[in-house]
Amino acid sequence: MKYQLEYDKVLITNKDFVLEKTGEIISSVSMLIRFGKVFEGEPSEGLYTYFEEADSTLPGLLRISYDSETKEFGFYPHEILGDNYEVVGYTKDVGVGFAEGHFISKEEFDEIIEKYGHFFATDKSLQSCAYWVHEIEENDNQNNEVETIEEYFSMALEVSSSETYGYIAKFSEKNPCWCLILIRDGAKGEKYCGQHYPLNNTDMENLIKVFSLFAKQNRKIIVDTKDYICKEMDYLFKNEFVTNSNRIEKKVLNLDYCTLEEFIIEDNLMESDKEDYGYIARASEEEPVWCLFLRSEDSDGEKYCSGHYPLHITDMEDLIKVFSWYSKHEKRLIVNTEDYFFEREIREMNYPNRVENNLSNSTNYLIEKEYDDRFLIHRELEDNEINRYSEDETCVYKGKRYLAAIVVCSSENEAVAVVRSYWRGLDTLIERFGGVKG
Repeated sequence: MKYQLEYDKVLITNKDFVLEKTGEIISSVSMLIRFGKVFEGEPSEGLYTYFEEADSTLPGLLRISYDSETKEFGFYPHEILGDNYEVVGYTKDVGVGFAEGHFISKEEFDEIIEKYGHFFATDKSLQSCAYWVHEIEENDNQNNEVETIEEYFSMALEVSSSETYGYIAKFSEKNPCWCLILIRDGAKGEKYCGQHYPLNNTDMENLIKVFSLFAKQNRKIIVDTKDYICKEMDYLFKNEFVTNSNRIEKKVLNLDYCTLEEFIIEDNLMESDKEDYGYIARASEEEPVWCLFLRSEDSDGEKYCSGHYPLHITDMEDLIKVFSWYSKHEKRLIVNTEDYFFEREIREMNYPNRVENNLSNSTNYLIEKEYDDRFLIHRELEDNEINRYSEDETCVYKGKRYLAAIVVCSSENEAVAVVRSYWRGLDTLIERFGGVKG
């Protein structure tokens, strides 16, 4: 029998209280923690597992605190545990004297903490009072407990430290399945592995959502085309998984040119005296489409792009082939979750007296440098102006829409002078007539 252990972490009240909606008297709430270690044998054996490195049993590897003033929980896993745990359930204890536990949803748990969190005791280390056994069937893929890879990692990142990042690599030499895994670096250079997800169990649409999830949380993703996740199979916290034998059917793509795998052949790469590599990123703020870019870099530090391929028009099977191609040819493949590929050189010019003079945002401008060293001036649009212009006439920056390229200048200084001359005109009108309409 293969199984994992789940332990509760109990938060008790300073004083029992009554839920307004149901009239139930609450004495405590709990969250259920499933630890990633997979045991074999009888459950009674795993319960007494002791970790000498931490001088602790399994539930002691994770300390959870609660502050009744801020109504916030703190998660403090031991280094040997890392992020290899997840919150899988919640309970409330109802009644006076003998309390009865009831499973509740995350939404109800969060609502109780939000409305009644001040009734609970501040606790530096919530205690474990009960355990559950999660049996793993031979053909059970743990990842199927959530619907998508996005939901899986969204839940995992909720309880992970800010230093945790994504890592894509082949699982092992024996089982070279490409996986996305959560990793945290230790203080001495060691790495602690958390949840992982085989990529052939998902599709491209959901992987793109995961890229966006990591970008939103400012977490990096590394693609390792050299090493395996597990060089040895006897590491402490081994997640069991079964690759999906019924792979997602390849969708027919209406492409006149090539597949993603064909796109990355060496003939497409711009010649470089240093390195060429793959680069996955969103194209731009206006078109945040995740693409694979063919990049090369010369010894002078100059970077070039030979072309790009939108990931949403391919499928996971082809992307896995691409990962393997880069690995076979010992080339890097980078995922950038922080920036856009086409970074814009922008200078914001916000009218300094706008608020004081009660003027509209249309007095604010952007100066953007073009690739041919021209400088474009864009004017910010009011909400009631946006519908007057087509998308081709406007551009977006930091979520705001601007009327694009109303003036083209040959230098940045010239563009700045144009904007400031307009502002001086506004100042003159305000001085003479006591204000203008923005």
